[in-house]
Amino acid sequence: MTTAVCPPLPIPLHRPWWQRARDAWQEWRSERSRSELERDLWQSLGGLSEGTLRDIGAPEWLHEVERGVELKRLESQRW
Repeated sequence: MTTAVCPPLPIPLHRPWWQRARDAWQEWRSERSRSELERDLWQSLGGLSEGTLRDIGAPEWLHEVERGVELKRLESQRW
């Protein structure tokens, strides 16, 4: 005999496959958008000079990115 007001319900131990697939899809989309935003950020930093990159604390590998012949030519000039 039980004194419970409501009958016990079984506890689901797994989520249905469509919920897991939906969550995986949303996780993939959020990771993709985050990586695209990060890529755009690093590309925008690519146009900055070496001194500016050092001032803002950019990682060393960003200093080594090829910035093109024009930027090297401008930086080598005496102003």
